[in-house]
Amino acid sequence: MLSFRFRAVGCVAVSMLALSWATAAQAQDAPLDKAAPDAQAANAQEQPVDTRGDIVITAQRRAENLQDVPLSVAVIGGDKLSSLKFNETSDLQYMVPSVTLTNSAGPRNFGFFIRGIGTSTFSSEAIEGSVAYVLDGVVMGQAGASLGDLPDIERIEVLRGPQGTLFGRNTSAGLISIITAKPRFRPEVSGQIDVGNYDMRRIELSATGPISDTVAARLDGVYLRRDGFLKDDISGRDVNDRKRWLLRGQLLFQPTDDLSVRLIGDYSQRREECCAAPYLRAHDTIGSGGSAIEAPSTIATIERGLGAIINDDTFRRHVSITPNRSYNSDVNDGGVSGEIVYDTPPSLTSLL
Repeated sequence: MLSFRFRAVGCVAVSMLALSWATAAQAQDAPLDKAAPDAQAANAQEQPVDTRGDIVITAQRRAENLQDVPLSVAVIGGDKLSSLKFNETSDLQYMVPSVTLTNSAGPRNFGFFIRGIGTSTFSSEAIEGSVAYVLDGVVMGQAGASLGDLPDIERIEVLRGPQGTLFGRNTSAGLISIITAKPRFRPEVSGQIDVGNYDMRRIELSATGPISDTVAARLDGVYLRRDGFLKDDISGRDVNDRKRWLLRGQLLFQPTDDLSVRLIGDYSQRREECCAAPYLRAHDTIGSGGSAIEAPSTIATIERGLGAIINDDTFRRHVSITPNRSYNSDVNDGGVSGEIVYDTPPSLTSLL
């Protein structure tokens, strides 16, 4: 897969380049000052050293230093996610220990597991999950809502263990909290274009900047399309394709350093057929002389005699889907949320 990413931040890039060049030129022209190292060492000794780090999380509905939070929390920053090409929440199972997932037939049979505890809805929307999915402080009703592509992310927090006090009853095993990037009070435009096999192309664009001295806005858009890579021998169509797009807008009102109001609106659409999978070779196991031997599958032989198509070659990437059945995932998802934060003792946070 080929990837191209760009980012433009006002005139900062040009000014920083000029500043770096000027500083380097002055360093070459200036004479050596033997007293400078001693002075720098003295200043360094006078400066207090903060050994706690600067990882700030909102696991308890307020901004806190990670080391001050009495919870088992795994945090992944936006830079790390960008370098790993993180686009879907399902990729968390490869990044965070103890996080796994089940996904047998699209969003309804999707569920997260933390420390081996979780819930798969098994085509029933009435079953609440054991691991909650939280997007910018809003608890989503079903874990399948996380299957769409994500815009620019500030960080991801994975909280292990029950979190029902602050996040509700469907968090008995933990929760996964996604915090997207907020609007900024400086103009910035960024984007990313990915191209891969099976005619895959993904375009991500983001723009943010000030509207006034106290109001900033942000707009994110994602478009993804990819052909399927499994062939159905019954209908002849390709499955496991990707057809998604997302549009997300934000407004940030910050009249003072202690008060901020954030309004978010988004809409996404998925039209894809996922997730079929080839099966392992079917066989009977027969005990003989204290050992087990493999024999041709009796059930597979009977089904083939009735006209069934059974694919025994796992790596051939062919499947057999029952006629008039499919893995179609037609999902329209949208919503509006608001957040008010008054950051003065005691800190207050309200979600609308």
